[in-house]
Amino acid sequence: MTDPRSLFQVEIIAEWVKVQGFHIKDMGLLASAIERPWLRFGNRDLYPDVWHKAAAILDSMESSHPLHDGNKRIGVLLCLLMLASHGVDDETLAEDDLFDLACDVAKYHPEVSVIAARLRRLAS
Repeated sequence: MTDPRSLFQVEIIAEWVKVQGFHIKDMGLLASAIERPWLRFGNRDLYPDVWHKAAAILDSMESSHPLHDGNKRIGVLLCLLMLASHGVDDETLAEDDLFDLACDVAKYHPEVSVIAARLRRLAS
């Protein structure tokens, strides 16, 4: 299995975002959103499992708005990539549920732990 971190290279994702027709407003914010799932403090992962990592990247894309348009869409896609890279079958997640989740994250700004719990429920 590929190291999930290798899939989340800022340069690769930034190029893919551009090819898909989205425009990056702030490369630093995009890089920060992509790197957030791997943050550590005191030799401890701040986002210890796939659910928290996926929630962190979705939350960062929604809260920092690194793109001019499409932050929710790209946030959901990066969230799904994170889950898939850890072996979670994204077929279990209904598109309508993901849309509702992205809208709720953008509107209500829940804690990452709340987003993670909801992702886990949606995938079961």
